[in-house]
Amino acid sequence: MGEIVGAALVAHVPPLVLPLQTRLEMNAGKDYSIVEGLHRLRRERIDPLEPDTIVVLDTHWFTTFEWVVTAHEWRAGRFTSEELPRVLLELHATLKPGGVLFSSNPRGHNEEGWNRGRYGAYHDLETWRRYMSAAGFIELAHYYRPPGLPREQQPWLASVWRKPGS
Repeated sequence: MGEIVGAALVAHVPPLVLPLQTRLEMNAGKDYSIVEGLHRLRRERIDPLEPDTIVVLDTHWFTTFEWVVTAHEWRAGRFTSEELPRVLLELHATLKPGGVLFSSNPRGHNEEGWNRGRYGAYHDLETWRRYMSAAGFIELAHYYRPPGLPREQQPWLASVWRKPGS
């Protein structure tokens, strides 16, 4: 049986899986910035591992609910900021030593709530680093999306982390 050599937790938009032409038509002639980030992730982190199989589990709706857990009156649950340390520890435990985790998160000033019609936890880089370090990950790289815009117009923080080990 094989082994898991990497995992990714990626917030994404459902049109990501649509053909390029359709994405361009839906997004005013521009592709979604996460597409290039995912291609870069594969080139830089996945391809060097030479995996014989890549499994993609598209859990958009599940992760949206667990990640976001809205505070509507008819739902109950924990907020993202309360669940995040546990989820990160579980991801860390799941990866083999040396495994890589990619995350792409909405960026903000460490608040939880509604922002541009979306409920979530919006962390800055330093806070995200504290969460990831506390879970045992080592930072490899980070960048802001979409590329080429002033920082205040880059609402996404993308980062790559490694579980220590060989």
